[in-house]
Amino acid sequence: MTSKISIKRINNEIKYFNEKKYLTNDEFPDSIIQFFENLDFYMKYNDLHDIYHGLNYRNCDEDAVHLKIFYNENFLVDLKIPTDYPFRSFNISKHHMCNNVNFNSHINKLSNLTNALDKNILQFFYIIQYGIKPRLINVLEKNTKCYCCSSITCDKNWSPGRRICDFLLEYNELMFIDKNTKKKTYKSIHATYTALHALYFHKLPVEIMEHIFHYLIWVAKH
Repeated sequence: MTSKISIKRINNEIKYFNEKKYLTNDEFPDSIIQFFENLDFYMKYNDLHDIYHGLNYRNCDEDAVHLKIFYNENFLVDLKIPTDYPFRSFNISKHHMCNNVNFNSHINKLSNLTNALDKNILQFFYIIQYGIKPRLINVLEKNTKCYCCSSITCDKNWSPGRRICDFLLEYNELMFIDKNTKKKTYKSIHATYTALHALYFHKLPVEIMEHIFHYLIWVAKH
């Protein structure tokens, strides 16, 4: 049975987003805040057809509680909440990146794709888009075999201090990797990176270029 403590914890994590408490965290750049602002959260019992923004504090079957997350009204991910959350991580029941493929299998595939590409290019475009350094893109160079083993949802990486917010930051990076490791997209960003490298990178450090282009993107959006 899913406990009242688990349900209360999930509701408090939903409130973190609904009440925009993430705005108090100075580490989140505008692009991440914008991502958070466009998320919607719904809790659901398997035995009910109705979906709720929150749950009453009552017990239910182990497999009955799911947290469904949407971005701009489009399905993003479905998390199955274990009976002893937050002492054990949730499971990813469904995800939008590849509907018919298990989440861990899909991110392992992304690991293999990333290993075959120039990770400096992926990191550069992630930083200029989001204003923070990626956690997963270069993790494969640190004796880690795959993204699955590096994910915070892995048992060895999970702790009760982890939150849905942490997972969504990771999921956002995985979406970026999923998009930019596709053959056509990677070819485009590789060409752009090569041109920028020829024009500017010999004049300024890469870190400075990252800040400059992130700022230019921010100005263009505002």
